Amino acid sequence: MRPSSRDRHFWLTSAAAVLLTLGVVAAIVGLHEWSSQSERAAQSIGSLRTAIAVEQEGILDSPRLTATRQAQANQALVLVQATETSTATRGVIAGMTAIYQLAVSDEVYALRRGDVLSADTLNVALGDPAFTALDGKLATVSGAETSSAARGVTIAFVASIGIVTGSGVVTVLFGVFARRRRAAIAAQIALSAALVSEARVTLTREETFRSLFDENPQAMMVTRLPALITEDGNLTFLAVNNAAIAMYGHSRAEFLALTLAEIRPAEDRALLRSNLHAMRGGRTHFDGIRHATKNGGVLDVEIDTRETIFQGESAMVICSTDVTDRARLQRELEHQAFHDALTGLPNRSLFGDRLEHAHQRLARGTGCYAVLMLDLDNFKTVNDGLGHAAGDALLLEVSRRLSTGIRAGDTAARLGGDEFAILLEDLADPAAASRAAEGLREILRTPFAVAGRFLTVSATIGVATSSGGGAATDVVRNADAALYAGKADGKDRHAVYSEDMHVTAIERLTLEQDLRSGIGRGELVLMYQPKVDARTGQMAGVEALVRWNHPLRGVIAPDQFIPIAEQSGLINDLDTWVLSAACRQAQAWATSAVGAVPVAVNVSGRNLVSCGLIDRVLAALKQTGLDPRLLELEVTESAAVPQQGEARDLLQGIRDLGVRIAIDDFGTGYSVLSRLQGFPVDTLKIDLSFVRSIVSEHVGAPIVDAMIAMGLSLGLKIVAEGVETEVQRAYLVKRHCTELQGYLISRPITGDEVVARFRPPALVRVA
Repeated sequence: MRPSSRDRHFWLTSAAAVLLTLGVVAAIVGLHEWSSQSERAAQSIGSLRTAIAVEQEGILDSPRLTATRQAQANQALVLVQATETSTATRGVIAGMTAIYQLAVSDEVYALRRGDVLSADTLNVALGDPAFTALDGKLATVSGAETSSAARGVTIAFVASIGIVTGSGVVTVLFGVFARRRRAAIAAQIALSAALVSEARVTLTREETFRSLFDENPQAMMVTRLPALITEDGNLTFLAVNNAAIAMYGHSRAEFLALTLAEIRPAEDRALLRSNLHAMRGGRTHFDGIRHATKNGGVLDVEIDTRETIFQGESAMVICSTDVTDRARLQRELEHQAFHDALTGLPNRSLFGDRLEHAHQRLARGTGCYAVLMLDLDNFKTVNDGLGHAAGDALLLEVSRRLSTGIRAGDTAARLGGDEFAILLEDLADPAAASRAAEGLREILRTPFAVAGRFLTVSATIGVATSSGGGAATDVVRNADAALYAGKADGKDRHAVYSEDMHVTAIERLTLEQDLRSGIGRGELVLMYQPKVDARTGQMAGVEALVRWNHPLRGVIAPDQFIPIAEQSGLINDLDTWVLSAACRQAQAWATSAVGAVPVAVNVSGRNLVSCGLIDRVLAALKQTGLDPRLLELEVTESAAVPQQGEARDLLQGIRDLGVRIAIDDFGTGYSVLSRLQGFPVDTLKIDLSFVRSIVSEHVGAPIVDAMIAMGLSLGLKIVAEGVETEVQRAYLVKRHCTELQGYLISRPITGDEVVARFRPPALVRVA
């Protein structure tokens, strides 16, 4: 049966509808593919645009980072060429991208050469214009591709409505699908724009950070975080600021080629491992660090570290503070605290510290150590005779010789004045200490060139050894006792400590303490030895001689306690008491029936100029009301003459008060007439050692004759002390000596006995 015309039309219509539907479906599929291709092209162009924008914003960063961004942009270009359907468009984009990347390559090359200025110039001249043109082209193409994708979707939507007029569900679903596709495309476009904006913000923040970093006055450096494999300091610098460049002297390029270990001095690099390990443990502050500069100098620095993110990687910021001046000042203060200011030798504190360490170490070992206490003989004579500058120069030379005369591990220290201490460690036996002492004395015997002359100086050394028992201070005490014994035996020798020396030292210390108390308790008394006129035999005055009436020991002679007073610093108190007591007694005689009795008082030669003598004389005269003409001060020749101008001015000031000045023990010191000329002196006292040389009236004593003649020629009164025989008296009278003093005339007597004898016209003679 043949189909009817309606059926034919139906099938034709159906077939046409099917064909049309298939055609429309095919067209829709083609439109969909075209739309997807446009969408992919838009996305790839957006990615290229983002990569180019990031590359341009960071163009002046490090060459390594810039090269990485350039590679990323090239990869984005490859994707564009794979998705863009227009051959002409692909060619234009590729050409413009090539022009821009060529400019970037030139800038990277300039950066690698460290020429930032040229890189910046190229960026302005070539990079920015190329980027602007490329970015504009990409924006245009991206917009066109986006519009094409949207247009294809719209056409497909309209065609689907025409085809599936009866299929609302399909139409709705397709519509929803189309709307979603459009929304996805719009979201993608918005995301691309957001990424570009975020990249710009990030770059702005990095530029702000870099500006704050570079211009910070604190020296700052950035390295990778230390790890186990980099604890040797092999950490390259990622960035340094301008303050660090100025502080260390390297250029930025030189700095970035160094490692953290290379700015440490070679001898400190072992410490760097410990520091980096501590950094990994969380420590952030380090002091006592030393860094090397480009010119070879060394800086003392303090370091603070912080973790940070640098160029997307974990890193460490190192803040370096130069404390070189502060560290140097601290070292100087520490040196001053433990070293003698004049000689640079260890002082008493440092010597004691090293002695204690040696004592403790010996307690755990064998052998022995020794302490040598050294004192220069007659150093005061040099100091007073040539001046303090010459004395200091001598002490410096002595210090150098002592330092070179001991072993490397031993210690020579200056304790004060001309007193030195030597610590000899790790001795095989005690005899080695004696040999070392003799070696040091031998070194000091070679003359010293001081103040334009050669001086021969001897030394006395006290030696004490220890095998680790007792206390370290006991060894010093024993060496002091040995030194005192050596000086008592005549100086210029070394003495080794023995137990009896300790007893002597204790005795001396006891006497010193008793004397200190005795001065205030009234235990001192004055005796008076008369002086008579050599021609008439009449008493011409007295010399006040101090005695110590010890409550347990009885009367102690001056030669036993005067040296103790001088060595302990009590001599000024003793002199002051004698001066006041003598003036009181002289004033008592002057206001009694006895009448005026001139009194002579010995003054210690120690610190003659600096002891305030003139003030003490004024105070004594004011307190007692004594006529100054009845007071005479006796100063030893060895104390007065060497001090030249200072002593002359002092004695002249005292003489201007009306007080008379006598040179005691004349002949035992300098005895140089040229030095006495113009010296404010009224009296010369010939020392008893020369008077004892007179054995006959007819056998000459030429030294005595010369002294008397010298003094008389200067218009001085001549007093001979120590006159003990009639022969001596007669000889001195014949040579016109002015006054006589000694046991022939009288032993020292009390004040009451002076009153009994001082009654004119009594003659004092031996019965």
